[in-house]
Amino acid sequence: MDYAALVKLAQTSGFAFVIAILAIFAVIRYFGKN
Repeated sequence: MDYAALVKLAQTSGFAFVIAILAIFAVIRYFGKN
């Protein structure tokens, strides 16, 4: 995921949407290690 894309999403869709995406990536990484 590109941080510049996340910044654009933050400006267009709001920070709540970006935080949700980051949370999903965190869950994927967590289960990926297990």
